[in-house]
Amino acid sequence: MRTVTVVLVALLALPATALASERFTDPRGDAGGDGPDITAVTLSHTDAVLTIAVDFASTPPLGWNEGEQYTDMLLIGIHTDDDLGRDDVEFWTGVHGVDLTRAPIVRGASRGPSRPVGTADVAVEGATLTLEIERTALDDPDEVAVAVAAAREYVDEEAGGGGGGDFAPAADPHGYALTGGDASWWLWPLVGSGVAGAALAAFVLLTARRSARQRRLGVAD
Repeated sequence: MRTVTVVLVALLALPATALASERFTDPRGDAGGDGPDITAVTLSHTDAVLTIAVDFASTPPLGWNEGEQYTDMLLIGIHTDDDLGRDDVEFWTGVHGVDLTRAPIVRGASRGPSRPVGTADVAVEGATLTLEIERTALDDPDEVAVAVAAAREYVDEEAGGGGGGDFAPAADPHGYALTGGDASWWLWPLVGSGVAGAALAAFVLLTARRSARQRRLGVAD
């Protein structure tokens, strides 16, 4: 019984897996100036987290240079209702090349005064930059639409002159449905089997104990 219980607890403690994923490609080489060039945006989710992975044409995905006084930046607008106007974004997040660890999540002015509502975890692997956002920070929407922009910012814009960057997509945001309310749905058949097995094991154990007790009583008689 103890073994069965441990197995069930271990199954329920497994990390959440992605419920869905959709990849949107962006033309390579369409970035203006010498700014970052986005080549793809991949959206995926669990029941708790929205993940946005942005692929770039070169490594590192976002750079910075103290001598030339510039930093690359990534800005993501997240729509959580049906109004997809660029000026009506419910949430914003983004990072600069000088700090690729955490990204603030800010509620847009369309839902009252702009204010921070949380932070996103940031990870970099090769030319891919990934942000993981708690869905509760976005008011747990059923669907989102995401617009991504990357650019190179110079301290002295006139001296830089070669900034520019890339939009992904160039027009309407990428729409994505946050379907499936439980990231562990696939575990329940296993859990059900485990519970059934535990009940059977308990029944067999009780039967064996009862038989042993009856034999002891018979011998005593």
